[in-house]
Amino acid sequence: MPPADPLRLVVLARDGSDRVRSAWREVNRFLQDRADVELLAAALDDDLHVAPQGTEMAVVLGGDGAILRACRMFGTKQVPLLGVNLGRLGFLADLAPDEFFDRFDELIERRYEIREHLMFRVRLRRGGEYVDVDGAPGGNEGFLGLNELAVTSRTLHMIEVRLEIGGVPVTTYNGDGLIVSTPVGSTAHNLSAGGPILRQDLRAFVVTPICPHTLTVRPLVDVADATYTLALQNECDGATATIDGRTRLPMTCGDVLELTAAEVTCPLVKLPGASFYAALHNKLGWGGQPRYRR
Repeated sequence: MPPADPLRLVVLARDGSDRVRSAWREVNRFLQDRADVELLAAALDDDLHVAPQGTEMAVVLGGDGAILRACRMFGTKQVPLLGVNLGRLGFLADLAPDEFFDRFDELIERRYEIREHLMFRVRLRRGGEYVDVDGAPGGNEGFLGLNELAVTSRTLHMIEVRLEIGGVPVTTYNGDGLIVSTPVGSTAHNLSAGGPILRQDLRAFVVTPICPHTLTVRPLVDVADATYTLALQNECDGATATIDGRTRLPMTCGDVLELTAAEVTCPLVKLPGASFYAALHNKLGWGGQPRYRR
């Protein structure tokens, strides 16, 4: 029998497209007609920042970008996120709209699991003190991320980034940039740059150079329980640090980025049968050997 308590949730949608707005209306009608649901908030355009007290999950309409926005919005007060995929790939928002409606009773009966995913915190140090996004002092708290930190150049010049992990020098990367990614972010910018795919539940970071000048430099994977220090060297014209494709930190020569595992994780709601490798199979077309016409 379903539990007596109603499922307490919020619905989030920040995309202005007709498809997302239509889904938002349909989902809200569906939820409001159910006596076993307590809809605490339905935010179409506005940020909640803090979920109402007692929220069990936030239903996020959109693609993986919508999940990233929700994760960034809740900051250090994360709530479990259930992604309904209205985008393209959908590694994080992996539930189709029809599945959401068809399997909703499993949510009501709490037949789901919450998987915690590694997040990171980045602080920018300049001239011996931490700075904020505008370069002003006071950036001690830094910036939270779920996918990746990317250090790139806005010009055609190579940049030099020296990397240390846990205080141990690794190497200096010469090229178009450097990516430090979480397992969740390993299927995003990291994958496009030739980095490996990591299981989403690993506590590790992957470091992937972007078009390295030294061909023997390859991606590497190391533990999450260490400080990753990235220092800009001589070649740094137009360098920018970007967190999850949104937060941009203009950098100058001598700037240092410190990346550590965050004190919070991103909780995602998964229904029974959810499999990371099944997602790779479906999303990346891992269907076995190609069949050629004769």
